[in-house]
This record gives sequence, structure tokens and C-alpha cells, in this order.
Amino acid sequence: MNDNQTRREEIRREDRRQFPKFILILIACGLLGGVLGFLFTSLSLASSETLIWLGTVALPTVMPVLMWLTIAATLIYCVPRLRRAQAAWRETAGEESERERAADADLTRSLTFSSLAQVLLYTCFGINAAGIQTVMVQTDSSFLIPLVTGLLALLVGMAVLMSLQRRTVNLVREMSPEKDGSVYQMDFQRLWLRRLDEAELARAHRAGFAAYRMGQIFCLGCWMVAVFGSMFGWMTWGAVLLVGLIWGAMTLTYCLASRDDSAASIL
Repeated sequence: MNDNQTRREEIRREDRRQFPKFILILIACGLLGGVLGFLFTSLSLASSETLIWLGTVALPTVMPVLMWLTIAATLIYCVPRLRRAQAAWRETAGEESERERAADADLTRSLTFSSLAQVLLYTCFGINAAGIQTVMVQTDSSFLIPLVTGLLALLVGMAVLMSLQRRTVNLVREMSPEKDGSVYQMDFQRLWLRRLDEAELARAHRAGFAAYRMGQIFCLGCWMVAVFGSMFGWMTWGAVLLVGLIWGAMTLTYCLASRDDSAASIL
């Protein structure tokens, strides 16, 4: 038996060893999805009025408050860290690499927090805006207050996050003169990627693959929830379509970017 045949046999043995576990996981996920779908259906039938009130009144009213709290928490957490990063780079004595490393730690924490805050802001505004159907059929104009408050919070939050991002990028450009591009440029991310050194590019690739892998797992979970939700009547086929579009766009982008430079250049 030559080396290729030996390797093929090893691969087959590994597949046979992992196949039962794979089947058990699929069966467990299917059973879990069915149980959750049945429980959600029973819950919706038992307390439909409560769920309607929660989705059309309570949550749309609470979301603007959560959005303003998110903005306040972002300012409280991120601004001091940006100031510490600026002080570490501009005012601290020592080697340039040490000052850059000290500043980068605070910049990373600030950027992580602000990125999560952005997701939370958009999610809360989406839940808030979902109550617009209730607003349109109400004669009491007080229902407009949560929507207007949520829209104002979204605009203020976007301005705050943009300002924090601009300060972060400008400080990084100050530490690394080879980098260019303004956050106000529409193709800023592509320009920034072209200026990364080998270590930064390798870290970006690792982060991109980790995000893709988690996205695949999460999309599969969302697809199962959407399918069983549609089957049991507490969701519509639109949820399945939305998950499919996101899943497809992410997969196509990853596959194209994994090809040679000429194909990846379209992204």
C-alpha cells in the first residue's frame, strides 16, 4: 500500500469514527427545535393577548430608554479609555513600541464596547419601530412618543459612535504614519486593509475566519428557529428567507474572498 492509499484509509477511518456523533447531534438539534416550537406555540395560544401587548406596547416603549442608557454607558466606558490611550502614546516616556502597545490595549477595549453598543442600538430601534403598526391604528398620539424618542436616540447614538471611531482611527494613524484613510470615506475599510502589515493582516484573517465560523453556526441555529417557528405558526416564511439571505451573502463573500487576488478584488 503506497502513501496515498494509506492516507485515504486514515481519512475514511476518521470519517467513520466521527459520523455517529454527527448524526446524534443532528437528531438532538431536531428534537430540541421541535420541543421549542411546540412550547412556543402553546405559550402563544395560552397568552396571546399578553404577547401582543408585550410586542406592540411594552417593548417599543422600553427600547428607547435602553437606547439612551446604552449611549450613556458607551460614553462613560469609551471616552476615558480613549483619553488614556492618547496619554499613553503622547505623554508617556519609553520606547515607541511599548507606548503603542499600552495605547492599543485601551483602544481595543473601547472599540469592542462601542461595536457591541452599535449592534444593541440598531436592535433596540428595530424592536421599537416594529410597534409602528400599533401606532398607525391608535387614536392616541402619545404612542408616537416612543417612536420619536427612539429615532432621536438612534441619531444621537450614531453621532457618538462615529465620533469615537474617528478619534480611534486618527490615533492609530498617528501611531502608524503608513496608514491612511478617513472614516468619512465610503471605502475606508478597504483602504485600511491595504495598509496593514503582515502581523496585522494575519490577525485580521484569523478574526475574519472566527467571525465566519461563528456566523455559520449562528445562521444554522436561526434557520432552525425560523423553520420550526413557521411550521408552528408563530413566525412566517419571511424569517426563513431573511436568514437564508444573510447566510448566503456571508457564505458567498467568504468563498469569493478565499480565491485568488483577481477574484477577491471585487469585494
